[in-house]
Amino acid sequence: MSLLVFSLLLLLVSPQGTTLAADHQPPVKPILTPILKDPSTSLYTIPIKDGGAPLVLELAGPLLWSTCAPAHRTIPCISSNPLFPVSFSAFGSCAPDALLASLPSGAAGVAGPSRLPLSLPSQVASLLKVPKRFAMCLPTSGARSGAAIFGGSPFQLLAAPPVDVAEGFFEDPHPFRFLKNPRNGAYYVRVTGIEVNNERVPLPPGTFDLHALSGTGGVMLSTVTPYTTLRSDIYRPLRRAFDAATSGIPRAAAGGLAGNASLVQVNDRTVCFAFLEVGPATVVPGSPAVIFGGFQMEDHLLMFDLEKEAFGFRGPLPGIRTHCGNFDFSMGSS
Repeated sequence: MSLLVFSLLLLLVSPQGTTLAADHQPPVKPILTPILKDPSTSLYTIPIKDGGAPLVLELAGPLLWSTCAPAHRTIPCISSNPLFPVSFSAFGSCAPDALLASLPSGAAGVAGPSRLPLSLPSQVASLLKVPKRFAMCLPTSGARSGAAIFGGSPFQLLAAPPVDVAEGFFEDPHPFRFLKNPRNGAYYVRVTGIEVNNERVPLPPGTFDLHALSGTGGVMLSTVTPYTTLRSDIYRPLRRAFDAATSGIPRAAAGGLAGNASLVQVNDRTVCFAFLEVGPATVVPGSPAVIFGGFQMEDHLLMFDLEKEAFGFRGPLPGIRTHCGNFDFSMGSS
């Protein structure tokens, strides 16, 4: 582990004209960054690191890592909105260039916003003295960008009228709790069942349980898994229920996914089932029962409070005539 200086293109939510304090420390305000979706890999990136090279957003990632360029340059901010860039030192890990092969072109590493002490929200909270919480809104393919806020709210989207989709969550005295796996720093959520067309899919009790000692099972959130994957004993009953509910719709020949949350648009005449099966041969100790993928989280606001160990979401946002690409970077002064 080494101490890296990441020049962060994280934009402080602050009124126009605000300047850094005399000791060059920013005021205590939430910070935010755009989230972009790479069309080739379906991975999400944030524009962090020297020279503007992005880092892949991996929700379960325990820390930041990069290929550790010998020099770290400050990133200029070209926005005319009431925001300014923030740079600070962060603990990270150096990794060989070979690890970049599966990442989007130009990416320099991975930023992990997990619940662990060296994750991005934990370090931002410690270094910039903001609350230990974050919210993110993943964009769909072709959208301008989504956004993430570290350290608080509001999370305002352009709509008619404009809407703060995070309103009330961080003040809720009885929030949903995320579950903790002793084997990793990922976020797990409690699921009791699945319904298709308002009918419960027949599954044995305890199917989605996370086993406390082994870390096996449970429903894990992942931004590096493009589509939700389910263990065979869950996927097959779900597929049968979906087939029965859509029996009157003609089927296309089998093929890979290409292209909301249960179907992927392939072309103007064809959609694909947006869930994948994890076969028994690939299930090992510690494997989740379900990995909830990025596609199913797009155009939802996901909120995490690491102090309260709380999780919440709002969406689908198109239902209120807005989407993650509508984040208004000019409204951060409220």
